[in-house]
Amino acid sequence: MLEATTRLLQQADPAEVSTNAIAKLAGISIGTLYQYFPDKDSLFQALAERELQELSDRIVEVMTGPAPERPGGRISGVVCAVLDAYGGRGIAHRRLMQYSMARGSAGFLAPMLRHLQASFIQHGIAAPQGGIQAMSRADAFVMTHAVNGVMRAAVLAEPADYGSREELEQSLTRLILAYLRR
Repeated sequence: MLEATTRLLQQADPAEVSTNAIAKLAGISIGTLYQYFPDKDSLFQALAERELQELSDRIVEVMTGPAPERPGGRISGVVCAVLDAYGGRGIAHRRLMQYSMARGSAGFLAPMLRHLQASFIQHGIAAPQGGIQAMSRADAFVMTHAVNGVMRAAVLAEPADYGSREELEQSLTRLILAYLRR
């Protein structure tokens, strides 16, 4: 059902996707669909939760994995994790996220952001000049939400709005390194 929903969102806006179309594409009866999801919104919410949990796992892995070889090296991993998420289904993901945010259900990333903040506070972050730089609660909050805001905007935008992936990585890396060098 979730895969069928994703495929339909790749072709049409959420308002145009019906539960009947989802059931048909999934090869199930509409009654079976309603046994799992009372309405289209709950199905979209379940899909958004699944997709964002997978993304959260990837980002935490990048941010807590082995130290990067160069300053700002983790940013490339985060950008790749976000932009490569969902198997090239950028249109479906963008439509799903716009739909979810319009309904106030975009807080699924909050646990990941709290996890990263706690990690930054406890372990610090690789400093541009080498070594580990301690982070205060405020620094960790600003860092995680700044990156989250940029990546969220990139997912919702057309790629032409921010240039190439490489340009986005470089710009975000400069932003973070400048913040850490303060």
